[in-house]
Amino acid sequence: MNGLATIETGSRVRLLRDAYRMLNCCILLPFLLSLVSVGVAQEVEGNGKSSGAIFSPADYLEIVTPVTRRLTVNAYGFYLGNVRASIALLEVPITLQKHFVVTPGYLFVNVPPGGLSLLTNQTANRSYHENQFRFAGTFLTSWHGFTLSDRNMYVRRFTPTSEINRYRNKIYVGHPFSLGSYTVNPFVFEEVYHDCVPGKWLRRNWVVAAVDMPLNRHLTFQPSYIRQDDQYLRSVNFLGLALIIRTNPLFESAPERRNALANAAVEPEPR
Repeated sequence: MNGLATIETGSRVRLLRDAYRMLNCCILLPFLLSLVSVGVAQEVEGNGKSSGAIFSPADYLEIVTPVTRRLTVNAYGFYLGNVRASIALLEVPITLQKHFVVTPGYLFVNVPPGGLSLLTNQTANRSYHENQFRFAGTFLTSWHGFTLSDRNMYVRRFTPTSEINRYRNKIYVGHPFSLGSYTVNPFVFEEVYHDCVPGKWLRRNWVVAAVDMPLNRHLTFQPSYIRQDDQYLRSVNFLGLALIIRTNPLFESAPERRNALANAAVEPEPR
């Protein structure tokens, strides 16, 4: 019996050791591949600021999935036409109380050589990749039908050449308007980007005007205009077209189901 117990113990140890090795491979291999892909790129900086503004369409898809009454998962996919840049973004807004939301998130951006050359006004022969880990706190309220919010975001940027801390501040104002039985929600916001790097504190400014146009309960069409001014890149005028898909909550009690539409109408979510 002792011999059998020893054999079984040895088998379990070997299984655990093999599983541990496989886990290490599963974790380390994608990590090493990401380092390789990032290491061959270059930083998005150049002398493009004085080269005149460019125009680019900006198409994007957003999928909003409420998990509970206080927790939502938002997935985004962006494609910036003339710049040929693709962006993936995942955010998890968590409502701590009526007027305060925290949002951890992750963003990946890829800019091919042609788009990089256009933005920097310098010849580029390699793509640019950047990973960002983000954490935001948003204060929001309503006043005379207006939705007002102030978002403060910390970003840890992993660029091809360094790791950079970034601070972003966004001021948002929106107000719904009814056209007969149809309601739209136009809004504007300004967002300032600050990189915590000597001489590069004020990095970028966004000015945005857009309107949410619901097609039905689950689909919203959102045209927008975005002006981006950057300290090191050419200014860009983006004309955005978005489709926002809202799914049903994954977990919802009966009272929450009855009050869902009423709650959504009281205070629209700032974009």
